[in-house]
Parts: sequence; C-alpha cells; structure tokens
Amino acid sequence: MREADLPEILALYQQLIGRMESLSETQKRWREMEKDPRCRIFVAREEGGKICGTAMCYSCPSLTEEGRPFLVVENVVVSEECRGMGVGKLLFEEIDRLAEKNRCSYSILVSSEHRSGAHRFYEKIGYSDPVKGFRKLYHFE
Repeated sequence: MREADLPEILALYQQLIGRMESLSETQKRWREMEKDPRCRIFVAREEGGKICGTAMCYSCPSLTEEGRPFLVVENVVVSEECRGMGVGKLLFEEIDRLAEKNRCSYSILVSSEHRSGAHRFYEKIGYSDPVKGFRKLYHFE
C-alpha cells in the first residue's frame, strides 16, 4: 500500500463502516503506521489498477506460545462488485505468508455478528477455531 492509495481505501472502508473518514486525518495516521514494522496493510488491485480489496494486520508480541507473536487482522473489505472473485482469498494468502515469515502462533480477527457471508468465507479459508469476541467502543471528545 502507498499513501496515494488512501482515497480508494477510504471508499472501501465506507462500504465496511458506513461513513467516510477524513482524508487529511487518515494521511496523518498512515504516516505514523507506515513507520511501524509490525503493521501491514495489503491491497488487491483489479487489472486496471483500481483497488478492490484491503486488509490490515498487526503483529503483536506475546509472553505465551513460546514467545511467538500473533497477528490481529482488521479492516478487511472487498468491494461489493469484486466479492466472490477470489480477492479476499488472495489478501489472506498474503497475511498467511506474513504470519509464516514472522513465525506467528495464530491470527485473530473480529467480524460483526451480522456479516454471515464474511463468516462463511473466514471459515472456508481456515478460521475454524471459533472463539467469542467482544469489542468495547470508546467515544472521547
């Protein structure tokens, strides 16, 4: 991913979260994230170069699992017009390669309960050890 990709990625995130984020604020966050070697954002492109999917992962150190890190996978979205075309599979293959390279013990992701189609996909690609997840939202001013 490059900073120039942010407008297209924000359009994808809008499909995921239902609102558009500020480009200028996102650029500031991206510049910080880009410096962090534990953070990776993958993009998938159509043949013409348009971004049709993205996934972010973060490698977390661990005191368990013999000290092997684990991956947190977040902000996974494939454009509505490209779903079912193997884009998500390609993104997760990259995530799996990163996990292997870093000798991660596992990866986790959280998906909203109503996204049953996404859940079937995650199970199909190997996320078959279901755990119950919780998310606490913070609203600071």
